[in-house]
Amino acid sequence: MAASRWYVYVLQSQRFGRTYVGIALDVATRLRQHNGEQPGGAKSTRVGRPWSVMVVHGPFRTRAR
Repeated sequence: MAASRWYVYVLQSQRFGRTYVGIALDVATRLRQHNGEQPGGAKSTRVGRPWSVMVVHGPFRTRAR
C-alpha cells in the first residue's frame, strides 16, 4: 500500500488578492476544482476565481499534525 502524501497549500485570488489555505493529496487537481474546471471546489473560493498557488508545504505522511 502506497503512503499518502498530504500537502498544505495557500491560494491567492487573482481577482481580489485574498488568500485561501487548504490541504490536499494532489494540489494541481485541487486548484482546478477551486477554479471551477472540475467539480468539487470549496464554496468559499467561487467568488475569487481565478486562483493561483502561492506556496505549497509538504509532503506530510498524514493529514493530522
